[in-house]
Amino acid sequence: MGLTTSPAPAATIATAPDALTVEPEITTTITTKGQTRTVLATPTATVSPTVKAVAGSLGGLVEAVCLQPIDVIKTRMQLDHSGRYNGVAGCARTIAAEEGMSALYKGLTPFAAHLTIKYSLRFGTNSFFQGLLRDKVIVYMCNKPHTQLLPTHSAPPPPNNHRMAT
Repeated sequence: MGLTTSPAPAATIATAPDALTVEPEITTTITTKGQTRTVLATPTATVSPTVKAVAGSLGGLVEAVCLQPIDVIKTRMQLDHSGRYNGVAGCARTIAAEEGMSALYKGLTPFAAHLTIKYSLRFGTNSFFQGLLRDKVIVYMCNKPHTQLLPTHSAPPPPNNHRMAT
């Protein structure tokens, strides 16, 4: 049985401590009983949990800014027992005309703080725990179809073509 391994150099996209790093591509050729099989470890790109947490908080802020007017309109329509507002568009026009456009953003600060913290924690902790649990290398068997990617620990056993005599 012969074994040959050839690593390629790693490439770093940026120089910061939380930089996006592409791991080297490693090919291993295994020769068993006259058959040669090449195993390719695919490059992995990682983004730090800190970067994902910041991205989540910015996403939460954008969500709050976009949804706050809709939330204000919904709340006003739910509390309107006198029939003052006529539909969603009519409610928005009435609020803007009587109180100004800034009235559509009343209560934005606590809503934005809530979503910013929520998505920062969600994205950051998800990324942190994913990094702890994921396989770092996915093995691609070169003699298999391109759609068949298998992690190293769950590769199926080789087929048994020998039948037991009965």
